[in-house]
Amino acid sequence: MKRRDLIRYLEAHGCRLLREGGSHTVYLHPARKKVSTIPRHREINEDLVRRICRDLEIPEILESAQASSAPLSGNPGQLAREG
Repeated sequence: MKRRDLIRYLEAHGCRLLREGGSHTVYLHPARKKVSTIPRHREINEDLVRRICRDLEIPEILESAQASSAPLSGNPGQLAREG
């Protein structure tokens, strides 16, 4: 998942930037008084995204559900003829 998308998701669920570290950004969920760090990488592993959501006690992102509903690329008729 893109880091930018994760941060938008966190902020939409009430989390806010607490501070910037050397290689991580620290987010706080003020209502629950929970803190988690987000690494400064363009892509963040799905397992880590789940862990961050659990740390902050917000709903997990259903990334796999969105990916499975995406249409297949290419022409299915063309694939059948080639095989």
